[in-house]
Amino acid sequence: MAEVVTIPLPLLKEFYEHFYRIEEIIATLEELSDEEGLKRIEKSLDDYTKKEYVTVKTPEMIREAMLKD
Repeated sequence: MAEVVTIPLPLLKEFYEHFYRIEEIIATLEELSDEEGLKRIEKSLDDYTKKEYVTVKTPEMIREAMLKD
């Protein structure tokens, strides 16, 4: 049995993209299955509907927004 397998780069990229999507789905399911996660989602939706959020474009703006409070 071979110890090394050659995989074409386009196929490897496709595997990685699908893995990334599956990982996101699993993370979402974990968040939805957690009671605290659901509370965070509900609060975020409430904040969004009340327009109580900050939009930033750079890491520096993130730091400023976090330190503002």
